Amino acid sequence: MINGRSAALAGAVAVAVLSGTPVCETARADIYAFGNTESPSDYATLTLQEGSDPVSLSTDGFQGWVGNDSFNFAGPNGNTNYLVGVYNGTSHNNFFAFDIAGVKSTVTSAKLTLYSGTISAELDYSLYGATQAITQLSNGVSPNTALYNELGHGVKYGSFVIDSGNSLHTLMFALNAAAVNDDIKAAIAGKKGQIAIAGVAVGVPGPSTWIMMLAGFAGLGLAAYQRAARGRAASAAG
Repeated sequence: MINGRSAALAGAVAVAVLSGTPVCETARADIYAFGNTESPSDYATLTLQEGSDPVSLSTDGFQGWVGNDSFNFAGPNGNTNYLVGVYNGTSHNNFFAFDIAGVKSTVTSAKLTLYSGTISAELDYSLYGATQAITQLSNGVSPNTALYNELGHGVKYGSFVIDSGNSLHTLMFALNAAAVNDDIKAAIAGKKGQIAIAGVAVGVPGPSTWIMMLAGFAGLGLAAYQRAARGRAASAAG
């Protein structure tokens, strides 16, 4: 039988997992991707399809990461390593900026190509539009909690599962229609000159986390049953 305190704890774990908050070993361990990516050969590229003609754009070094509690320079003259996830207890979101001057608004698809560097574990890597943060990224310095959070709240460009088996490979992420139509084509038409893409990573729950989630659901169910039973008993007594 699960006592009230255990049920409450298990329920809290389930809620935390469902809300995307790392729990258990994922909260303590370093879980990251794109480690040791800081050389010119690791500059990210964005391939835009203009009809039958692909256009390949490079960040040319305007890439990097923003942490929530670790010092770092961002921007085109800062740290070009694009670590994402948790490393040394610090959470990182990464970003990539591209010059779109001269690109036509007839773009039909977009693909982001990244060198994987080191990937420590299985991750859910999500990409977002971050063009609204270009100015901040140009002069960015970590820690910057507001900018760190902003990098995960633009138009969502897609989610992708990557794991340690992808380490030391080149990865290609096909961006969705929202990225192409709502952001990239709009930026080209608006003559913004540059666009930015941000990445956010969270650990994929392991077996122990799923077990705790199931325990959490069981705890929530038991607590609800006990409340209902007490309610029925009170009604019968009245």
